[in-house]
Amino acid sequence: MIVLVIKMNQLFNNVTIQLVADDATRIDESAVTKSAFLNSAISLKSDLVIAPAAEHLVKDESLGHLWEDIRPVDGGFEFELATGLPFYLPYFRGKAEYVVPIGDVDLVISSRMVRCYYSSGPEAAPTYVLVHRLAVPQAQELLGIEQLHPVPIQGFVSKRFREDGENVEELIRARLFEWTSAFTGEISRLLDAIRFSDPEQAEAYPLLPPLHHFWLLARGADAKDGTELFHVSQFIVDLRHSGLRSVHGLSEEPADLFEQTLAADTHEARPEMALSLAKALERHNRLGMALVLICTACESALAPAYKGFLEGRGVSNKKLKEAWQDIGLSQLLNLHLATIYDLSEMPDCAQVLGRLNWARRVRNDYVHEAKLPDDITRQQVGEAIEAAEMLVRFLDASENAG
Repeated sequence: MIVLVIKMNQLFNNVTIQLVADDATRIDESAVTKSAFLNSAISLKSDLVIAPAAEHLVKDESLGHLWEDIRPVDGGFEFELATGLPFYLPYFRGKAEYVVPIGDVDLVISSRMVRCYYSSGPEAAPTYVLVHRLAVPQAQELLGIEQLHPVPIQGFVSKRFREDGENVEELIRARLFEWTSAFTGEISRLLDAIRFSDPEQAEAYPLLPPLHHFWLLARGADAKDGTELFHVSQFIVDLRHSGLRSVHGLSEEPADLFEQTLAADTHEARPEMALSLAKALERHNRLGMALVLICTACESALAPAYKGFLEGRGVSNKKLKEAWQDIGLSQLLNLHLATIYDLSEMPDCAQVLGRLNWARRVRNDYVHEAKLPDDITRQQVGEAIEAAEMLVRFLDASENAG
């Protein structure tokens, strides 16, 4: 096996190599017992996913029910949630498959899962088999297919959990967003630990990109005879990413703003940019980093307003620079804002300031002590983002009015 190490410099010393995927070692038994995906061959249609309906659509009986032939066992169901990352995760002590405990959750990691694409005819929908690389020949024999085209799933991660309930569809409808959000947070912690433990390779593991595609397995009892039964489907948690092409488009006004932003001579770090990134981080459970950006946005909006106020009253640049070192977000938010503007004109002022002060305090603990409250929720961070947006709009409106 050829290992090519590329050091970052100004010269790309090009060489052609043969990519090697010859790891035929047995799957570690501890991983097999924790994931049904490692010892199954699951056939799925590429263009058939379960996604959230648009808000104006109401599901009725005509659409049927999801997995209605599964019944609970001992009052609940066993689920396994999985996804694929756009980069490989490292081997662990020589193993391509391993189990990582995070709190009371076990994540199963594999670098050898593949989608094996095949076609059953020219008019048939594209189909693939989700399978471990070592089991491709058996899957091919089982399906009676001459040609399978394997595409690696670089970083495959899954976790198994149990949920009590009587109806599997109702559980999924009520909890899927919560499950995927928690799963995303656990994968983020996994990546943090990888970067921390091997800093020389840290750049290979970036911040977790948005995860939209998941495989969900539900296991229970067959409604007919009580024997074990499980189903697997592809799930998309964001309707905008549920197609085989983009379904999100920039309309006229956002398109104009997009072009203006890119045409600017400099990259202006506007508060709205920080808040838009904070929204993405909150959506994917990176709450600490979202809070940092919320506070950054507030401070970058408040600081110019206060500087302009002081300059307008004759404070020299020299004095301003000397004093500015001691002015932080707390003073800007709780003292100087009221000096500059009439806060009675700010909608929901007390609530806005309360949420932003909460964000500031939690951000301080996160930055200085590397910890977040155990009971912090995405809703709290989302409300802080909304409060920051209201503050920025108030400052812009006040500036324009002045």
